[in-house]
Amino acid sequence: MQSLIKGQKVQLSQLALTDEFVIVIETNIHKNIKIEINCFGVNAENKLFAQEYFISDNQLSSPCKSLENINNNIKGNRTFKINLSTLPPSITKLVFSLTIEQHISISELENNSFKIINNQGKTVAEYNFWGKDFQEEKALIIAEIYLKQVWRLGIISQGFKNGLSSLLEQYGTKLEDIIIIKSEPKISLEKRLEKKAPQLINLVKKVDIQLKKSNLNNTMARVAFVLDASGSMSFQYSSGNVQAVLERIMALAIRFDDNEELESWAYADKYRQLDNINIDNITGYINSLTKPKGGFWSTLFSGIIQDLGIANNEPPVMEDVVNYYKNTDIPAFIIFISDGGICREKEIAKILIDASKYPIFWQFVGLGGSNYGVLERLDSLKGRTIDNANFFAIDDFKKVTDEELYKRLLKEFPKWLKHFPTPKS
Repeated sequence: MQSLIKGQKVQLSQLALTDEFVIVIETNIHKNIKIEINCFGVNAENKLFAQEYFISDNQLSSPCKSLENINNNIKGNRTFKINLSTLPPSITKLVFSLTIEQHISISELENNSFKIINNQGKTVAEYNFWGKDFQEEKALIIAEIYLKQVWRLGIISQGFKNGLSSLLEQYGTKLEDIIIIKSEPKISLEKRLEKKAPQLINLVKKVDIQLKKSNLNNTMARVAFVLDASGSMSFQYSSGNVQAVLERIMALAIRFDDNEELESWAYADKYRQLDNINIDNITGYINSLTKPKGGFWSTLFSGIIQDLGIANNEPPVMEDVVNYYKNTDIPAFIIFISDGGICREKEIAKILIDASKYPIFWQFVGLGGSNYGVLERLDSLKGRTIDNANFFAIDDFKKVTDEELYKRLLKEFPKWLKHFPTPKS
């Protein structure tokens, strides 16, 4: 096996490779860090050949099957099956890239590897790279396989501070040209739901109908859930309304989100980012948050969710959400649940104005409350780069049909999506 170094170039024939081989990219990843590993085809003008040749977890194969993501179920590791002989003649380069979620950098990774495996299953070459060799970079071109008289391999190892958007610019492509690529839903989804969360099956079907009506059925976005845990929300928790809202939003995330998960926050006086929500933990999720940890009286005096308090303080959690998503490479759709009692109007307005330059859309939902303040005046909020927020209130959640809820949730997001801000290089 040949060990490769940054900047090295080698003919594939020198590695005794045929036109068919496998690329394995492995990362040493912390539990909650999300990594995208892609392979995409580039033409002689050094531009992305076509959207369908940007291979990711959502586009598992090129139309000609020359590029296939054959192992996307292990976190942080990807395996690409390559067949150079059946590639469209216009493709003269294959690029292998890595993007890390935007609130951290590639320096957080430890030891990582790029391996080339021949059609007998033997590793013929390997490039090892370490997070300590990088600083603030969010995306990385690991290597290129390119045609120059013959097919060659080049180890690039070039990082980009502004993530996938700036990486793609190296290949004449804008991020918005590829973010809507999304493969058909996994065939096994219904079976997974039957086993883990059967209550979501019909909800997902209703989501599909509304996404199609809103021309969003091929859209991909990060979905987040921000939850009011102030004292006045007690009835909404105890009645099951909060869990019911969460399940309806989870059904949306399954079809809409980039990884079938919801990032989530809860707030009162203080705030906390919670565990990501997925089909494995959605059932009983709210009960797990509100179960007393120090006895009834401890929970009573520390809030619905222990240690968060009982009053409303929206600005800190909103700022944390902005910092988390402000450099995201795909749109972030934030569903913010509150029962009102809004008093920090100027601070909230300033955050929304400042956040309008980022790829973040806020959908505020009032749940059985009053005094929503600035949220009820979002349409007249001036100073924003783009209208980045919407609000509606539900007096009695149980009287609102699923179809109506999804219609309201998705009312203004499509308009924003057409002009959403992308990270600047």
